[in-house]
Amino acid sequence: MFIKGAVLLALCLLVSFSSAIEKRVERSNTCSFAIGDVFQGTYTNTTKDVKFVIGWDGTVTEVAALTSYDTRFTLNGTTLSVKYVSSGPAVQNLCTQTGQYTLTFSDQCGTATFALINDPCSTRAKNYNGIVVNKVPATCKFSTFDTWVGIYPGNNPLLSGKRVEIRFGGKSNDINETSAAGTIQVLWGLGGASRNLLKRDLGSQPASLACQRSVDEFAIYSLVWSRNCTAVELRFIDNDCPSRRELYDGLYLTKVTANRGSSSCRFLVGDSWVAQYASPFQQNVATFKFSDMGQVTETSPLATREGNWLFDASGDLIVKDTYATPLNYTCGTPEENIMLTGMVIVHEQHSHQSMRDAT
Repeated sequence: MFIKGAVLLALCLLVSFSSAIEKRVERSNTCSFAIGDVFQGTYTNTTKDVKFVIGWDGTVTEVAALTSYDTRFTLNGTTLSVKYVSSGPAVQNLCTQTGQYTLTFSDQCGTATFALINDPCSTRAKNYNGIVVNKVPATCKFSTFDTWVGIYPGNNPLLSGKRVEIRFGGKSNDINETSAAGTIQVLWGLGGASRNLLKRDLGSQPASLACQRSVDEFAIYSLVWSRNCTAVELRFIDNDCPSRRELYDGLYLTKVTANRGSSSCRFLVGDSWVAQYASPFQQNVATFKFSDMGQVTETSPLATREGNWLFDASGDLIVKDTYATPLNYTCGTPEENIMLTGMVIVHEQHSHQSMRDAT
């Protein structure tokens, strides 16, 4: 059975899957480019290397040895439409008409081959037709006994905005995803060539949380790692249940380390802390009440704000607002940044403790 095969993957945990599994994934997905991906190859009619850096909303930066192109990619099924917008340095009489190519993926969405359909831009047609580009893999990886935490994105009424913890055991199928709604046992692995995340739910408690798919199907997500490999963002490529995609696409995870400096302090469920805002709001006192899974309610004469607090791998506090009354006091406003910078928070039943030390 496939589950037995999954157990055998423990020896190469999160590095690559067996060729049999890779073939199953190949047949079950429709690949695409993901934001943050970098693909590289060599132009077909020259020996010049090229990189394609995938950005938002179809924007692509095509970087060659002497010229960079501001490019637009639109993928409809297997048909890729390509259009140059500008170049740097400027190319005289740059062709800005749209060309079309058939795009064929392989290696868990890590390799793409271009085949010309039509392209009025003759130079680009010669460069693109037959080009094979490979995703530039990150050297980062997940390891056994890691713990990663984040806040679910999306608009899921049950879980979006809530804290999630991904805890790795000693095997590839011993990974628990825990939130306020329950625990999902998942199988995670990195594609051998693409280093994309291949994910499948194995079961959950309650059972309704898991994505029910056949045993040979995996969801595929691109991974955008931080430079020091202590944070990663998941970006959807293909083949997940809508309810799970909503919570994984854009999920930002930070690695939890055993040592956050010399402090052993932390916020506890049921705690109530008070603080005086920093200048120019220093006349206002706020109360912070902590509930389960990092949820915090902040109340002051200025606003009532709900959110999540968690610590990253270096022990720095990450604050994410989920709702506020009035709404202009939600995350990212200049007022919020001013309020929190330099603020001292005090436990109502204990001695003074700065936010930086309250880990």
